[in-house]
Amino acid sequence: MSPTFTVLTSGNDLRFDAAMRIYREAIDPSEQKPQERLRTLVSNSRYSFLIAEIAGEVVGFASVYIPPTREFWLLEYLAVDAGLRSSGLGSKLFAATIAFADERTGDAPGILEVEKPGAGIGADDPMLRRLAFYNRTGCRLMTGLDYILPPQQGEIPPPMLLLVHGAPQLATVERSALHRWLIAIYGDVYDLPPEDARIARMLAALPERVPLVSLAALL
Repeated sequence: MSPTFTVLTSGNDLRFDAAMRIYREAIDPSEQKPQERLRTLVSNSRYSFLIAEIAGEVVGFASVYIPPTREFWLLEYLAVDAGLRSSGLGSKLFAATIAFADERTGDAPGILEVEKPGAGIGADDPMLRRLAFYNRTGCRLMTGLDYILPPQQGEIPPPMLLLVHGAPQLATVERSALHRWLIAIYGDVYDLPPEDARIARMLAALPERVPLVSLAALL
């Protein structure tokens, strides 16, 4: 059966709890928010949870942040049930998420937080498989940006990358625009102030225009 996609409107919806079971299993613990924090975000107009269902069962979810300016959107989490990985469900959920975001932002670029592959890992490493998936969907890498994901529950997250989806007319992202995006993400998604030192650290070595390049070099 084909999946159906619904946007949750309440954290009290039983489908939220079903999605959280997938969340806890699929997302690295160092990248997980407290469940009650996520529950409050369901009713936040800037943050949306898209639920994938098959035959009435929750089989995946995606969470999307859209700032008031609508100049970009952030895909924070996307995960599917472990038993349905490599079935094409992830691609359908990603496509539904893009359609949802594009309907609200037009042709604004999408931003994705993705773990950075380490040295010496094998071809079966899940991080490489994830990058290969995003490469197939046309995502590109912000060159030179070592993205710092704020710790969520005391654990230090792994090194991260920021990917860009869509906006094929963009060969670069202006550093000033990236600065605005980081302030919005750190503020609305992670409850951190605009003067957080990590933002300046991320931007310090970047040129005025940050090149967007294919992910193929990482694979």
